[in-house]
Amino acid sequence: MMAFVTGAASGIGRAVAERLAGEGFAVVGFDSAAPEARGASTVSYVRGDVSKAFEIEAAIDAAVGVHGSLDVLVTAAAIKRPDGESGAFERMLAVNVGGVMYACNAAVRHMRGAGRGSIVTFGSGSADGDAASIGYAASKGAVVSLTRSLALRLIPDHIRVNCVVPGLTETGMTTEIPAAVLASRGERNVSGGPNRPEDIAETVAFLVSDHARTISGAIVHVGAHAGQAILR
Repeated sequence: MMAFVTGAASGIGRAVAERLAGEGFAVVGFDSAAPEARGASTVSYVRGDVSKAFEIEAAIDAAVGVHGSLDVLVTAAAIKRPDGESGAFERMLAVNVGGVMYACNAAVRHMRGAGRGSIVTFGSGSADGDAASIGYAASKGAVVSLTRSLALRLIPDHIRVNCVVPGLTETGMTTEIPAAVLASRGERNVSGGPNRPEDIAETVAFLVSDHARTISGAIVHVGAHAGQAILR
């Protein structure tokens, strides 16, 4: 059993990669950065840019060549840039949407042949409205729509596609949020504070398991309820 995880060098992607490795998957992580040092790990890594279709396709093809199958794809790679930054919107679309589409296209070619597979994408609460990050919100809204559409298309192929929407989670993306705002947003989480990356990884592990074999097209909120617009 092989799982391919984009954005696997840090944050949620890293937690997902390690969690799936703990479940017995051979895990190949794909990221533009080198992985964070974190003791012994069985996850193997490939450097690359998800926004370049040929790079992600080559990496997935090579991983299948080594491991013989692709059972799980998790598209955790994403970036967030200020709306006013030159080229920010284009780059967020390229990584956050294009990178998901390219990875899914490459993965589905292999999963169709096996007649099975599970794909997990990542949305964001920002997709319900984010006054501070309009471009990021738009890109994540597109991922939610992509997920639902792909789930419908792949029903005949027995490939499941689901989207995880984390509430506020402690990652590199939260380091620049002022402490008062961080605390306020954390209170919106059902736990009363920010998620840990491991909380998200636990949900992903469930969605790719046989326990979720009848779940596809779901938008799963972790730590916050649907429809929470972000006003600041």
